[in-house]
Amino acid sequence: LAFDLGRAKKNFETLMEDPTVDMILAFGLMSGVVITQTPSFAKPVIIFGPVSSDLLPIDMDQAYSGINNLTYIISPQSVREDLKIFHQMYPFKNIVVLVDNFSLKYLPIDDMIGEITKELGSEFSIYSLGPLESMDRKLEGADAVYLLGGIYKGQNYTIQLADLINKRELPSFSASSITDVENGILATYQPANEIVRYKRRIALNIESIVNGENPSELPIFLDLSNRLSINMNTIYKIKFPITYSMIGKMDLIGDVKNRHSQITYSYVQLVNEVLEKNLNLQGAQKEVDLQANEVRLAKSNYLPKVQANALGTYTDPKIASISNGQNPEISSTVALGLEQTIYSEAATANSKIQDYLFLASKENLNANELDLVYNTTQLYFNTLISKTNLNIVKENLQVTKKNLEIAQQSYLGGQSGKADVLRFESEFAQKTGDLIQAGNDLNMSFYEINRLLNRTIDLDIDIEDVQLGQGDFSEYNYNILFETLDNPDSREAFAEFAIQKAKDNSPELKALSYNLQAAQRSMKLYGKGRFIPTVGLQFNFSDRFYAAGEGVDPFPGFGPVPNSSYQGELFVSMPLFNRNQNNLNKQKSQIQSDQLNLQTQDLEREFEKTIQNVILDIIGQIATINLSELSARAAKESLDLIQNAYENGAVTITQLIDAQRTYFSAEQAKSNAYYGYLIYTLQLERAMGYFFLLHTDEENEQFIQDFIQFYTNKK
Repeated sequence: LAFDLGRAKKNFETLMEDPTVDMILAFGLMSGVVITQTPSFAKPVIIFGPVSSDLLPIDMDQAYSGINNLTYIISPQSVREDLKIFHQMYPFKNIVVLVDNFSLKYLPIDDMIGEITKELGSEFSIYSLGPLESMDRKLEGADAVYLLGGIYKGQNYTIQLADLINKRELPSFSASSITDVENGILATYQPANEIVRYKRRIALNIESIVNGENPSELPIFLDLSNRLSINMNTIYKIKFPITYSMIGKMDLIGDVKNRHSQITYSYVQLVNEVLEKNLNLQGAQKEVDLQANEVRLAKSNYLPKVQANALGTYTDPKIASISNGQNPEISSTVALGLEQTIYSEAATANSKIQDYLFLASKENLNANELDLVYNTTQLYFNTLISKTNLNIVKENLQVTKKNLEIAQQSYLGGQSGKADVLRFESEFAQKTGDLIQAGNDLNMSFYEINRLLNRTIDLDIDIEDVQLGQGDFSEYNYNILFETLDNPDSREAFAEFAIQKAKDNSPELKALSYNLQAAQRSMKLYGKGRFIPTVGLQFNFSDRFYAAGEGVDPFPGFGPVPNSSYQGELFVSMPLFNRNQNNLNKQKSQIQSDQLNLQTQDLEREFEKTIQNVILDIIGQIATINLSELSARAAKESLDLIQNAYENGAVTITQLIDAQRTYFSAEQAKSNAYYGYLIYTLQLERAMGYFFLLHTDEENEQFIQDFIQFYTNKK
């Protein structure tokens, strides 16, 4: 396209003089410039398209063109209004305006933008749309972008331009159409259904002209309801600070499931990172480390104890002089002592008890890991439910908006009363509140995920949706599980097998078992063990390396006093009576042992109940999935039919609202059933102490073979 004004004028004149042409349809800004500069028309001319009252000399107050053979079909568009609304959304200080080159050449855009931005208290830069590689540099220093053109550049160009703008996290606003918002631009104030309305008006105008009516007497304005539209995905991409008060005034475009984020987690990725970074789990690991240290402390009782001492002594000279060299007035002595336990029943028992307690602490850590995996699973799927719910609520809001428009048209046409309009306005306000709450619920879920990951809670993250038979769940076939559980024989066998697996794998049962062994070892110590003697060895060596003053030398006739000496002892000891503490400690250990046995039995019964209940929940959930899908399809068809019937005045507003609520309730039930099934299956895996997604294919295959063998043996 050349976009040459002279050529456009020549083409228009050629058509006007061509006898084979009965009527001229003109579209776009260039056509508008040519026609507004043409004084008269020899044949009917219809010009249509969005026309800015700020750019073309068209009187927006007139109802008809008043010019022979000329009519417009225009929807009032105002650059001034766009920029005022954009500034209310985001008070920009330095906006970049991007326009088509021919618009800059033929229209007073620069002066107009300068006047508007001055009123708004901001600066502006204006550039023509060119090659994408040059556009990025033109955005430097800007805090917002206004796209005034680009319709002739094509969809791919707009998508790539929007991507450049969004990478810089700049709010953007389009003057062209809602399609730009669908392609990634943040917002627009253009109607959504203008093309269909234009086509309809063109057809009606052509019919009127053919029937002899002069175009100058045809209405020129196409009454389209401008409404602010905003792209939800772009909101997340650029971290746009949208206010809740704006939500009720706009249409939301896009799917929250495509939410932009710095990090997007799959199910397995999230679980693995939570296990690595969760603070509670790290704290539990420290408990294991502390218990490992207790084990080393207990075993250290069999290590030798060596002690060195140095002693400086001053003795009364009178006493020293009569000590026969044993206690000189001044002396310095070093001593070395060694103690070694050869055998101690208390030390041996304590070492074994600490070993059991260490193993119990490791099993408690394993239990914490399994709980964390399951809690993360619940949070993951609850977040998916929140994402789906937000989309359902958004769709519900849009359907309510459409119903409100139908009610307004019916009211204006006399088919319904004002009460219907008021009722839908009330419904719209309520659905807007629901949308705000759904958005808050989703954000709180992301905050909780960040907390589990030990990250800043407002970090932008997202999670991948899960599909049975795809991604992390590619090997997860719920039909096989259903077939197993649907048959009474195999269901009973699987329940028994799952209970046995739970008992074999349960870290809680293993921890209780190790604590029980520790209590029994303690009971043995305070029973017969108290009569086992303790055997030890002691050795002491001393050396007086310095002596001076009185009493250094022995009396005449006595030999020299040795400066060094040593002594070794082997001892055996056995307590006979220890204030009855041995009996009391034995009774305490017996009580602890009985308590642990009772806890073990109770936990085994709890596993049986939990697994049986979860199996029933899974069966019910699979059936619910199928039924909810049928219900949602039927409810959607019913809503479409009743919506059309209401538009034609065949049904009441109550029937329409009931159909709408039934459909969205069915959609919500379908979502909850699907994710609820996955939660129940993973709850079963938690009870068994075995998460399939965290094991290898070989381990999972062995699990299946174990069940097949168990089922075969049972039959």
